[in-house]
Amino acid sequence: MWDLHASVLAAAAAGAGAAHTQKVNVAQEDAVDAAIRRSIDDLGGRLDILVASVGVTGLNGAVKGYPGSDWRKVFDVNVKGAFYCNRAARWRTAATVASSTSPRSRARKATRTLRPTVRPRRQ
Repeated sequence: MWDLHASVLAAAAAGAGAAHTQKVNVAQEDAVDAAIRRSIDDLGGRLDILVASVGVTGLNGAVKGYPGSDWRKVFDVNVKGAFYCNRAARWRTAATVASSTSPRSRARKATRTLRPTVRPRRQ
């Protein structure tokens, strides 16, 4: 289990009974790559599944006054962070990878694939 904030991580891990935890900023590509390597090492050399449930909400307010720096933080975590986690796990293992950054992706079942698949968008 990973989180940026140690106190949140400790509470979540205690509630979930997590065997492995790390403080990680998923918006940083190098941090995710290093964390995946540490997790795989700490979990006996293999990773069977990754659930990349990353996300922050950002500010609630009008777009007119929404600071660009706050939007970049939301995008960096929610989009780039999910991508970095999935990519790091996918290319280091034959893991089942699931991402839950949108309602549509949460509704899909995780599938085991050897290569990334591009599917046509439904109309």
